[in-house]
Amino acid sequence: MRHFLFLAILALSSQSHALMNIDQCVDSNQYNVIYQSNFQIMQAGEGRIINGAPVILVNPQLMQNNSPGVNQFILAHECAHHRLGHIVSLTFNNYYPPTFEFDADCLAIKEMRNQNLLNQQIVSQIYQMIGGLMEDASHPAGPRRVQYIQQCLNQP
Repeated sequence: MRHFLFLAILALSSQSHALMNIDQCVDSNQYNVIYQSNFQIMQAGEGRIINGAPVILVNPQLMQNNSPGVNQFILAHECAHHRLGHIVSLTFNNYYPPTFEFDADCLAIKEMRNQNLLNQQIVSQIYQMIGGLMEDASHPAGPRRVQYIQQCLNQP
């Protein structure tokens, strides 16, 4: 299943080299994160713990609506939630403040920048996608997130 998902994500991309690092996601406890296809989730990607294992659920149907750079950001963002311990906190403590989204956005964009996976077009596409997101109980409004991502790009 994991291999199929990886190939499916690569097939969505004409710039498949930008997706090659998704298989290296580890959580805050240094466990490898598993990728699973799930057409039932209502967003392109979602971090969870399933049967004690860190997982990123990916809805390939929703991913196909995005550019390869946006998909890479989504996967990096979900990986960042695992790396920062957010998913463990949510799962075991039922604690998920909106700042978790800012933190995951920042780590994701910095990782992409540090791996030379960004150009102005990809950054603009990410801003457009994030900027259109609505605020909810655990997610700040998209325009606020875009401002924070812009600040992160200017940090080392």
